[in-house]
Amino acid sequence: MSPSELRAIQEQKFLKQLDYVRQWSAFYQDGFRRHGVKKGDITTLSDLSKLPFTEKDELRKSQEEHFLFGNHVAAPLEEIIRLHSSSVTTGVPTFIGNLPLLPTLNWETHY
Repeated sequence: MSPSELRAIQEQKFLKQLDYVRQWSAFYQDGFRRHGVKKGDITTLSDLSKLPFTEKDELRKSQEEHFLFGNHVAAPLEEIIRLHSSSVTTGVPTFIGNLPLLPTLNWETHY
């Protein structure tokens, strides 16, 4: 695969993920709105720098206000199959829920 082919695949997946969180995550919807990021502003990977950083304190606050996963969760809770937690070095864990992988993937080839 050439570098340009790889870049095209990465860009397509990035834009798909961006559309997904824009549709399903109240956390990212609010963040994009607060930072003035509109859908048409991000059209390539080169636009990545236009997106606001997600700070860990924002995730902690989200989880305090919307227990357990926070409002950054972007899937129905019944679809979450695995729970990950941070190592709690600051005393407050952050939680991330994982969904099943696509049927074409498995853990050995995904990671």
